[in-house]
Amino acid sequence: MRILLLAFFGAAFGTGVVVLQNAKSAIHEIEAFLLFLIAAVFLVGAAIIEGINRSRRKMEDVIEAEISGATKKFGVLIESAGLGASNMGTVARLLNQHLPALAEKAARVSPPPAEPQKAGPSKPYYYSVDGGQLGPYTLGELRELRASGVIGDKTLVFKKGDTEWRKLTEFSECVA
Repeated sequence: MRILLLAFFGAAFGTGVVVLQNAKSAIHEIEAFLLFLIAAVFLVGAAIIEGINRSRRKMEDVIEAEISGATKKFGVLIESAGLGASNMGTVARLLNQHLPALAEKAARVSPPPAEPQKAGPSKPYYYSVDGGQLGPYTLGELRELRASGVIGDKTLVFKKGDTEWRKLTEFSECVA
């Protein structure tokens, strides 16, 4: 892209020079001036692209260094646990085997604390966002949140009296 912009810069600048050399009136001089402005825009664009590319390369270097450092730290932890390079396959297999279950446990949200019953409409519903819980809500409020797009069919919902969070679609009264 930078090379293309530089090519356009050269074409616009060269054309501007030719127009200016052959100018027979003020209109031709204005045309040359506009071509020089266009050439300047292409040159600035090429400079911006070069700056973006340099920043991207620097970020890639930083990320690579961080990953390399984390890999070395992980290797040190494995070795300090008495697992050498010969056991890395076992470690990888164990991680692949147990990480999904650990991630699933971490994604679960603990049920909200019990609240004393208050007079008025029953608000037995909570929903989860980014590991936190919002609520309590009435059935009507929960339906409004779904209708307005605040929550979706896969949103985790907890109803007082239940023991675990479930997807909104598993509550027939909520999606009716």
